[in-house]
Amino acid sequence: MGSGSISGLAGQIAMMTGGNACETLPGFAVFSSNSLSEVREHIARTYCPHHLSVARRGERLDAWLNHKRLNDIGIGAMTYGAEVSIEGIEDEDMLLLMQPLAGMAEIGTRQGTVLSTPAIASVVNTRDLKRMHWSADCTQRVVQISNRALDHHATMMIGRPLSRELEFAQEMPVSAENAHWWHYASLLSMELSAASGSESRAVLGSLETLLILKLLESHPNNYSEHLRPQPCKIAPHHVRRVGSSSSPMPPNR
Repeated sequence: MGSGSISGLAGQIAMMTGGNACETLPGFAVFSSNSLSEVREHIARTYCPHHLSVARRGERLDAWLNHKRLNDIGIGAMTYGAEVSIEGIEDEDMLLLMQPLAGMAEIGTRQGTVLSTPAIASVVNTRDLKRMHWSADCTQRVVQISNRALDHHATMMIGRPLSRELEFAQEMPVSAENAHWWHYASLLSMELSAASGSESRAVLGSLETLLILKLLESHPNNYSEHLRPQPCKIAPHHVRRVGSSSSPMPPNR
């Protein structure tokens, strides 16, 4: 499928999924709680062990998490319901893509800080993630992808083993022109919400692969030069004909 076809498909997906409640996966509730220890335990099991604290004295958590784990991807949405600080985040060998649906989050990494809003998603590997600060009204979509799966698909696309770790740009604009990847994530959420039977499992597997390939192909990273689709270099038909007819004629005898 060409890049034009992919862009057209993304536009159709955007029309189908815009503002869809399936984005938060309400049918896949993991927990809801105002207990600090319980919230920390559930989030640690789903993502990474960490230290969690409420930023303002007197505030209580009103947290929830909806989440579904597939083969190489986990997808879900969550909120803390209070302003929180998260530190001591352990590396779980995965990439986290987080897009606020409301509010904002400050994401601190080894490389710097991402101020994430509904217009700017964050793309952070857990090996680089140091701290986070979520506003009280912050609700985020979160997609986790194993580094193993990313490396495997990048190797297949390039045709050789990776010589260094994949590193992605840590900001992902989510403007109308650049939201294609999140449209595919919304399609996966919709399919999960309607999934049943072996046929749906096959579709979900294909959507997982599509999400990974589209991320590698479209979001800036240190292998982008090799992963982006290359323009077709086949000469037009009339040029090929001229070329073939210009070969030297055998000498007359």
